[in-house]
Amino acid sequence: EMDASEGLLSWQETFEKHSIIEARSIEKQLRLSIANDRGRLRNLVGDNYRELLGTADRIVLVEKQTREVESQIYELGQQCQPPAAQRGASKAQPRRQVIAQLRLLQRSVSEARLASRQKEWLLCSRLIAIAGLLAKSLGEEAIPAVRPLGRKAAAIRQALLLSVDVKLSSPLSEPQALVEACCAYAFVTSASSTDVLTHVQRLRLEKLRKVLGSDKVSHKTVVDALRYLLESLQVIKNLAGRSLLEALGSLQKQPIWESEALQSLELLDLKSLVALLPEEIRAFTPLFKRRPLAPRDVHQLLEGWSNEARALWLSSLEQHMLSTESYVDLLQLRQSLYGTFLPLYFSTPGGSDLFEAVRKAIEARMHTLAKNRCLALSHIVSRFDSSLRRPETAPSLWQPELAKLSLNDGGQTLLQQVWGRYTGRSRSQTKALRRITRWISSVQDMQAEFDKLRNSRWREHLEEADDEQEDEAQEILDTLTQTDPASYAGHLQKALLAVLAAYEEKVSGSVDQLGLPGDHIFEAVSLLRVIRDSLNLLQRAFRDHRFDQVRGKLPSLYGIIANGVVARLAEWESAEVGSTIPPAASSLDDVPSPRAVAFLQQLCAVMLDIGNMDIWSADVVSATKSAVASYIFQEEGEGEDGDGDNSKRRGHFMETAFDEAYLRTAFGQPRLSAAESQRKAAEAYWARTHLLFGVLAGGLHK
Repeated sequence: EMDASEGLLSWQETFEKHSIIEARSIEKQLRLSIANDRGRLRNLVGDNYRELLGTADRIVLVEKQTREVESQIYELGQQCQPPAAQRGASKAQPRRQVIAQLRLLQRSVSEARLASRQKEWLLCSRLIAIAGLLAKSLGEEAIPAVRPLGRKAAAIRQALLLSVDVKLSSPLSEPQALVEACCAYAFVTSASSTDVLTHVQRLRLEKLRKVLGSDKVSHKTVVDALRYLLESLQVIKNLAGRSLLEALGSLQKQPIWESEALQSLELLDLKSLVALLPEEIRAFTPLFKRRPLAPRDVHQLLEGWSNEARALWLSSLEQHMLSTESYVDLLQLRQSLYGTFLPLYFSTPGGSDLFEAVRKAIEARMHTLAKNRCLALSHIVSRFDSSLRRPETAPSLWQPELAKLSLNDGGQTLLQQVWGRYTGRSRSQTKALRRITRWISSVQDMQAEFDKLRNSRWREHLEEADDEQEDEAQEILDTLTQTDPASYAGHLQKALLAVLAAYEEKVSGSVDQLGLPGDHIFEAVSLLRVIRDSLNLLQRAFRDHRFDQVRGKLPSLYGIIANGVVARLAEWESAEVGSTIPPAASSLDDVPSPRAVAFLQQLCAVMLDIGNMDIWSADVVSATKSAVASYIFQEEGEGEDGDGDNSKRRGHFMETAFDEAYLRTAFGQPRLSAAESQRKAAEAYWARTHLLFGVLAGGLHK
C-alpha cells in the first residue's frame, strides 16, 4: 500500500508516477485523513466555546452580585447618616453652602442644556429657574465662575423661549405638548395664565400673517391658513378653559426640588446637595398668578382674536381670488374651503360670521368671472370691424390646387377647404366663428358646473348639530346646494342677456354705418356672412333669446347689397356692352331675345362676383330682383332721367314685348296689364329656363 503522507505536489504528478488503482487508493486515504482531522478540530473548538460561555455567565453573575452589594452598602450608609432636619443649613458651614450652590449651579446649567436639546421644555424651564435662584444667591459672593454660568443660563433661556414659541405656534403640536410649553413659558417669564393666553394669541396671529404675507399665496396656502385659523381657535378655547389652570396649579403644589423630573436626574445629586442649600432656596415653590375666566370672558377673548384673524385671512382670500381667472379653480377652492370649515362649524366661535364672509367673497368673485366670460363675446365681435374695413375675398372653389389636397384622415382638409370656399368665409371670419363656438361651449360648461353644485352632498361634511342647531344646519345645506348655485346661474344669465344685447347693438350699428353714402357692397356681404353664421350659432345655443333687433336690420343689409348690384348693372349699361349684341334675326312671340338672355347672364355674373352662393338666399335674391326691376321698369315720371332715358335703358336690356314679360316674370313682378296669353307664355318659358340662371332661381338657402 501507498503511504498517504508521502509528499505529492499535484494530482498530475500522482497519475504520472502511479497507476490508476494506486491513485484511487491514495485518494481514499487522503479523504479519510481529512475527515479525521475535521472531527478532531470540531471537538476542540466545541470544548473551548463551552468554556468561554461558562466564563461569560460567571462574569455576568458576579457583576449582578456586585451591584446588589453596592446598593445595600449605599442604603446602609444613608441610614447611618443623621436626618436632613438635623443637618440643616444653620449647622452647615458657609463654605460648604457656597460650594454646594456652585456645584448645583454648574450641574443645573449642564442638565438644562441637555434638556433643551432633547426638547424637554418643562424640565429645562425648572432647571433654568433653579439656576436663576442659585446665581442670584451666589451673586453676593465674589466667585469668578458665577457670571459665566449666569450667561450660559441666560443663553439657554433665550433658546428655550424661541423653541417654546415655535411649539406654541406650530399647527402640529399636540394638546398636552401645548400645555407643557405654556407651563415652561410661565416658569421662565413668571407670566400669569392670562399673559400666557395673550402670548399664544399673538404668536398664532403672527404665524398666520407670515404665511399669508408671502408673495406667492396658492390655493393650498389659503386652505391651510383657514385650517390653522380654526385649529388655533380650538387651541385658545381649550387653554382658556381648565387645562392650563390645572397644569399651573399642579406645579405649585410642592417645592421645586421635590418634582419627580428633577429627582430622577442623578447628575444633580439632589439628595446630597439640597440639604446644604439656604432655607429660602430649599423652600422655593413656584407661584403662578392664575385667573379663571368666566364663559363670557372666554367668549370675548375668542371673539376678539377671531375677528382680527378672520379679517386678515379674508383679505388674503380676496387677493388670491383676484388672480384666479378660471371658474373651475374657484369652484375647487370653494370645495376645499367648505370641506375644511364645515366639520368644525358649530364648535368654532363666530362660525356663522366666517361662513357668510367666505360665501360672499366667493359669490362676488364668481359673479365677476361669469361677467368676464360673457364679455368675451364683445371682444370677439369687436374684431369684426377690422375684417369689414378690409374685406377679404375667399379663394375660388374652382382653383386647380384644391384638387391636389391630401385625402388623409377621410379627406377632412379637403372637405374643410371646399366648405370654406363654398360659403365664402375669409380666414378672419372663420377664426371669429371658431372663437364664438368656443365661447358658447365655455358658457354652457359654466352653466353645467353650476347645475352640478345642486347635487353636492354637504351633509356628511357638516359637523353634527344639536337639536337646537338643526334648523341652522339645514339652512346651511340649502344655501350651499340651492341658494348659491341659483345666484351663480342667475348672474350668468343676467350677464349673458347683457352681452347678447350688446352684440345686437354692435351689429345694428355696423349695418347703420354701411347705410351711409358710398360703395359698401363688399362690406355688406362680409357683414351678412358674419351675422348669419354668428346668429345661427347663438340662436341654437340660446333659444330663449329672439335677436329681434338684428333680424330687423337684415332688410337694410339686403337693400345695400341689392343697390350694389344695380350700381354695377348701371356701369355695365354705361359701357354699352349690350349694344354689341346683334338684334334678333326674327321676331318670335314666345322666345326672349338674345339681348334679354345676355342681360340675365350678366346679372348672374354680377351677383356671383359680389358674393358666393351662400349670400344669395331667397330674401337677398328677392330684394335684388325688386331693386333691378325698379331700375329697369321705371314708369313714366318716376325717374330723374326723363322719358327718353327710360326708354333708352329699356332698349339696352330688352327688345320685344315678350322680353319685358319674360324679365318681369324672372323678377317676380309680372305686369297685370299685359296680355294674358303673353304673360302665361313668359311664365312657361321661365319655368323651363330658370335653372340656366341658378342664382336667380329663388335662392338656395332659406
